[in-house]
Amino acid sequence: MALILVVDDVPTNRELASEILEMEDHEIVHANNGQEALDRMIERVPDLVLMDLRMPVMDGIEATRRIKADPATRHVPVLALTASVMVGERERVLREGFDGFITKPIDLAELVSSVEQALAR
Repeated sequence: MALILVVDDVPTNRELASEILEMEDHEIVHANNGQEALDRMIERVPDLVLMDLRMPVMDGIEATRRIKADPATRHVPVLALTASVMVGERERVLREGFDGFITKPIDLAELVSSVEQALAR
């Protein structure tokens, strides 16, 4: 069982990812934006973060930069969770420090596989 932080400004996206991951016996914590994610990580460092890219207050790219810059959290894998499937987007996101890329709408098998691979590293 892993503690997973799901960060997305759309409640239905958070709920769907949470339901899938809870079926895999993971504990889930939510955040509505990047700043909330950073606040949650101060309270309790998760084993993995699923991070939407485009959110108000602080986007996922900036939040991930800060997570990876902090010695206390840089080891935590961060997977991008995004509806953006433009050519080159996956490579750009990985260059920004993300450890993986999951597309929306969320595919159950892709989510579970990506999470398990990231946790195994």
